[in-house]
Amino acid sequence: MEELNVQVLKSFGVRAKTISKRKLMYICETDKGKKIIRKCNLPPEKLNFINLVQEHLYEKGFTNIERFEKTIYDKPYYLNGGNIYVMTEFKDFTETDLGRPTQAKEIVEQLALMHKLSKGVDSSLEFSGPTNINSYKKSLKELHMLKKKISSGGSMSEFDVLVLKNYGYYLEKSNEALEILESSNYAGIMEKALTEKMICHNTIKEENIKLDLNNHINILNFEKCTYSHNLFDLADFIQRYIKKEPADQLNITEIIEQYNKITPLTDEELKILYGILKFPAKFHKFCREYYQKRRSWTPSATIAKFEKYLAGREVTETYINQLKMKE
Repeated sequence: MEELNVQVLKSFGVRAKTISKRKLMYICETDKGKKIIRKCNLPPEKLNFINLVQEHLYEKGFTNIERFEKTIYDKPYYLNGGNIYVMTEFKDFTETDLGRPTQAKEIVEQLALMHKLSKGVDSSLEFSGPTNINSYKKSLKELHMLKKKISSGGSMSEFDVLVLKNYGYYLEKSNEALEILESSNYAGIMEKALTEKMICHNTIKEENIKLDLNNHINILNFEKCTYSHNLFDLADFIQRYIKKEPADQLNITEIIEQYNKITPLTDEELKILYGILKFPAKFHKFCREYYQKRRSWTPSATIAKFEKYLAGREVTETYINQLKMKE
């Protein structure tokens, strides 16, 4: 990692006392406190959108987030030599523990609050999520084509064997999920989300949910946020929570009830959530990524990760089916 250009520091209006490198960022002790400066691979338009979302949340009282600090040119980023930099305040964070029911509930509560308060972010920038179920249909079509390709390809890799062995199960689950989504008002609910300008974080995972020194839950890294329905974030959290299999695991009804205390879901939204959870998106993603990057050999780590996912399918299915749908 190259040295931090002094012009970058000047652009943010700070003077560094010490600078240390940590992974993909610089930790700077400055005359205005401890800061983090990092290089971004996002275009200015997306950084402006992220900044708008973060500032909207902060103004609404959701302060447990990171915020971009403005440059002397009143921008949330600085462009230098073709590179884009952002600066945020340094905070000490610790990992959250999904194994503790009280902390898992608090995360759900903060997620629901973030969704409630982020609604209405007004921007001319169009960063929107899907409004129809075509992406699910496309994944299903790709799976059909993939089976034909593997079956007619002669010798098979270990990954090929695993895909064919589990193809029937995941085809059935994909069709079940698609049937649920097609029988719902999916397009209408998604269009409503865009009209109300709902914000979806899109990367609700452990490294983006941290505890600060006051043991408050912080939701970080809005790099992939879009206008989209909050259901995708909630589904993302539930799917990751299932994998943890904590000893005192909350059931799915408890998670929904906790979320509903702040941001209530309608019966139609619950039906769509059920369909999203039922669709084996991870299986489709594993296949898509593997066959797009296929090599002459398969890394053992890839096989191990895939096998671990496959081994958890019954636990996942049982957990998701706790969400009883109203006909």
